[in-house]
Parts: sequence; C-alpha cells; structure tokens
Amino acid sequence: MVSDRLDSIRHQTRFVLHVVERDIFKRMGTTAMMVAIFCWLDQYAFAFSLLVLLPPFEVAAAIAVRKLPKEDAEISRRFISFVWFLQIGSTIVYLSPAFHLTMQGTAPMFLAAFLWLSGIFVHITNTFFSMPFYNWTLMLPSFAAAFGVLWMAAQMEQNPETRSQWFVAMTMLVVYVFNTFETLHKQTDTHRALDRARKESNNRLKELERLTRHDSLTGLLNRRGFDLSLAELLNRSGPNPSVAVFLLDLDGFKPINDTYSHDAGDKVLKTIGDRLTEMVGGHGCAARFGGDEFALVLKDTVDQAAALEFGRKLVLSIQQPIHHSGRALQVSASVGVALAATGNETVGNLCTAADQAMYRAKGSHGAKVVLYQPDTFARRTSLEDRRTIFAAMERGEIRPYYQPKVDLKTGAIYGHEALARWVRPTPALFPQAPSYRRSTSLGYTASSFFTWRAGCLRT
Repeated sequence: MVSDRLDSIRHQTRFVLHVVERDIFKRMGTTAMMVAIFCWLDQYAFAFSLLVLLPPFEVAAAIAVRKLPKEDAEISRRFISFVWFLQIGSTIVYLSPAFHLTMQGTAPMFLAAFLWLSGIFVHITNTFFSMPFYNWTLMLPSFAAAFGVLWMAAQMEQNPETRSQWFVAMTMLVVYVFNTFETLHKQTDTHRALDRARKESNNRLKELERLTRHDSLTGLLNRRGFDLSLAELLNRSGPNPSVAVFLLDLDGFKPINDTYSHDAGDKVLKTIGDRLTEMVGGHGCAARFGGDEFALVLKDTVDQAAALEFGRKLVLSIQQPIHHSGRALQVSASVGVALAATGNETVGNLCTAADQAMYRAKGSHGAKVVLYQPDTFARRTSLEDRRTIFAAMERGEIRPYYQPKVDLKTGAIYGHEALARWVRPTPALFPQAPSYRRSTSLGYTASSFFTWRAGCLRT
C-alpha cells in the first residue's frame, strides 16, 4: 500500500515538472503584469518584492527539471520533497498580491483580489486534476488565502475607490477569463497526452504478452503459448474432439548450424516456421519449442489416416531446399502424431504421446511419421518407478548372474559376462534389472549406478 502510493507520487512529480516547464512563459507574463499593476498603483516596494521572490523559484524549478531521473523508480523522497516545497512556496508568493490588493480597502481592489484568487483556483484545479497529492496540498493554502482575504475585508473600513482601481479590476477580469480558457485548453492537451500515454502503455503490455507467448526468432508460438492454445481448443471441442497434435524434430539441422554459421541455421528455422504456418492455415496453430523442435495442433482431423497424411505432407514441405548465401540447404523431420479421441485428454497427455511417437520415428530407419497408439507403446517410467528401483538397489535385490562365453569352434571358455537380475518376492516391474541408460534417465547419477555395480560384484 505504501509502496504503491509512493510510486503514484513519483509519477505525479514527473508530471508536475512537465507542467512547470510547459507553463514558464505563462508565469513570466503573469508576474510582469502584476509588477506593472502595482507600479501603476504606486506600490513599488511590493512590485520589487515580487521581482526578488519569484525568480529564485523559477531557477530552482529549472534545476529540478534538469535533475529529473529518467525512471520513476529512481525519483527519491528527497527529490519529491524538494519539488513539493517549490510548488508550495511559489503558490504562497503568487497568493500574496490578493492580500496586498485587499489592504487598499476599496471595493474594486477587493474584487480584483478575489478574481486573482479565482484564477489561481482554476489553474490549480484544472492543471493538477490528475495529481491528487499536489492538487490538494496546493489548494489548501489557496483556501486559507481566500478566508484570510474575506476576514481582512470584514475588518477594514471602506475607502473611496478611484477609476484606476476599477480599471485594475477590469484587467483582472480579462486576465481571469483568458486564464480560464487557456487552462481549459491545456487541460484538453493534458487529456490527450494521458490518452496517448495510456495507449502506449497498453500497446507495451500487449507486446510483452505477445513476447511471453511467442518465439522471438520465428514468430511462432512458444511452449507456453502452444499449451494455452491447445487447452483452449480442447475446451471448445467438447466430448467429441477432432484434434491432432504433431511434434516435429528436424533431422540434419545441427550440421548446417555448425558448418554454415548460426545465420544459416536461423534462416532454416525461420523458413520452416513460415512453411508450418502456411500448412496449418486457419485450422490450428504452429509453435517452436526451442532448438530444432516444432509443434502443430490441427483441428477437424477426422481420423488416423488423415492425420498421417497431413504428417507426410509436413515432411515433404520441410524437405524442400532452403536457399541461403548461394547454397541449397536441406533438412528433414521426424514427426510424432497424437489424436484426441475421447474428450478426456489433457495438454500434457497429448504432448507426451506425440513426443513418444516422434522419438520412435526418429529411431526408425524408414518411417518419418509415427502415430501414437497406446497398445503399441510401452509405458514410460515414472517417478514411482524411480523410487522402486532405488529402493531395490538399496536392499540388494538387483544381483549379478554370470554366464560363460564359449568359442563355438573349439568349445573353450574364453570369458564370462554378468547379467543383472531383479530378485524380489512380488512380480518384477521389469523383466530384468534396469540398464545404465534407463537408470540415468530416471535421475540416477553415474556414481550411484557404479556404487550399485560394485556392490553386485562384491556379492
């Protein structure tokens, strides 16, 4: 709460200094007019005091404008206090002519004093309307001055007025009318400036939101944007979705990136992104997850055959040559496909299924497009599997079994090999003990695995 209020006052302080810099010629003209009026009324001492008191405030304000930090967060409390004291001090000096006019003890001078105060009210209210801290703190001395002028007028005996004093009152009325219209005009400009600032701020927020959901290189959605779009599409699809998720991993991209520089690699990624966007059209969205991995979601995919056909078209499109610096660069892709069929699929489940299918496509020699089918894919190991395996290693249930290696020509034994077997009372989770690769994929370090192996050998 305190921090938010301080941030607001910092922003107001910046705007106040903008107004101070904008209205400098208006204040100089007003000061010159008041000095001339008091000289015409033979009040030379007061006119001189205005010339002495007001310029230091203008100089200090100019210094504050120059010292204003570029960012609101850098505006210190000391700087805010300095600007506030400048505004309060200069306002009090500008209020003082009202008292001096009232002291003349005539009706036209009292009228001129109130017209002067009214002009200050209009200026403060309309200029600082969007800055409540400065608006109210500057209005308080103005209200006090109005009550003071009324009290002085009630205590003084009326003196006979002169034509010159009525001329001063008429001048004050003209100045008041001019000040009102000029201030309202400036207020309109201020509203326009605030609207422009608001629109600029909204555009920046939209751009930041776009950056959080899009890949900066290709302009495609990133992982977060893809997940949100897929979740929205699944929610709209209802109980009978026809949504297909395609996960693509480029083949042959790393040699291009390493051989022909990152510029060539960036050109390949941008071109692939453009091709995917063109392929999906208005029927889904495309994304880049990072590196050379892309993803698509396609709605209105009626069956498995249509999904596989679209996947093959994706591969053919990606395989088209990409020209860069006089070279024809070419990559291919391994594509994993997952279909939402039951209406109970989640973003995570679909992406995991497409990921498994993609890795099978990448590991196979022929197929470039593989459709995920639960009955043909082994279950992925989970954290629960990790805990089970680790506990088995601790209890010594994973043991080495040795078998000889025989030369079939001579029948001689020339060595042996050790196979790990999982010995435990309940049915085995795996038909044999986990390999080194599977163990490390579950989170084991090399040291923990070799410690287990050493234990096996000691057994």
